[in-house]
Amino acid sequence: MAKTGESARWLPDVEVRVRTATAPRIFRAGWAGGPTRIVVGIDAVGESKARVSVLHEKLTGAEQAAELKAYWRERLAALKALLETDGGHR
Repeated sequence: MAKTGESARWLPDVEVRVRTATAPRIFRAGWAGGPTRIVVGIDAVGESKARVSVLHEKLTGAEQAAELKAYWRERLAALKALLETDGGHR
């Protein structure tokens, strides 16, 4: 399964191959054709908010973990801005 239009807008600079999904709550995906993978969970928090969690698995070490921590901080901020700009429309 290739990534959806929404994830392409959220993660435009990386190849993400969705492996399994339980829409709209969670998806698991291969990351950039490499050995790492991600698990993204989405939980509703009230009527108009959600909590998004990202688990990036099989990292090679502390340096890669630090790089990806900064990457995910930026991409989650971009997701928030994207959803606020779109007014929640999907």
